[in-house]
Amino acid sequence: MGLLFARLHEHGAEFVPPQGFTNRRMDSIYSRDEPSVLLSEACQDAFTPETKDILCQTDQRVKEAFAFLYSDLLGLQVIHNDLHHANIKLYRGHLFPIDFEDTLWGFPVQDIAMTLQDLMVDLSPEEYDPYQSTFQEGYERLQLWPESYEGQIDTFRVGCMLWVANYVARYQSTYLLEHVGWLARLFEGYLESGFVRRA
Repeated sequence: MGLLFARLHEHGAEFVPPQGFTNRRMDSIYSRDEPSVLLSEACQDAFTPETKDILCQTDQRVKEAFAFLYSDLLGLQVIHNDLHHANIKLYRGHLFPIDFEDTLWGFPVQDIAMTLQDLMVDLSPEEYDPYQSTFQEGYERLQLWPESYEGQIDTFRVGCMLWVANYVARYQSTYLLEHVGWLARLFEGYLESGFVRRA
């Protein structure tokens, strides 16, 4: 998977868009222009003062990461934007990416963040680090690892989790209190260390 991502990013950097190609950028966690309701008054019953503070601090850190990344558009390119392991098929010994409907303009570090976040969801905590390391080794066979500072990918992973939480707030509000509690515990560790790890 790491090598596949490196090849796609190499191609995306040289891609010349046809007329009518999307202008959308992944310059916030809400790239589809969906409303941000998670931290609004409408969802206040899902929070305690402590969990609200943790999520607000985390949201601010993610916004700062987006502002830093998009302050210089050198390196902006086409990215898949949804290339988790379920969107990669193995056929005759080769990996094939599918489901390009979310393709937009962004940076490789964001593409990687999404797939590593989905990987963490499906792996046990002790499995995640070896898989992440192997992914990085594969990527670096062809491309430089795209993080410009340590923990950058994890911050964009946190952005993915906030996006999911916003979806829960909009469509599955019955589960929001439980989901916010789980996120707050995870984000507390992130705010202390700069990294996301599931206990």
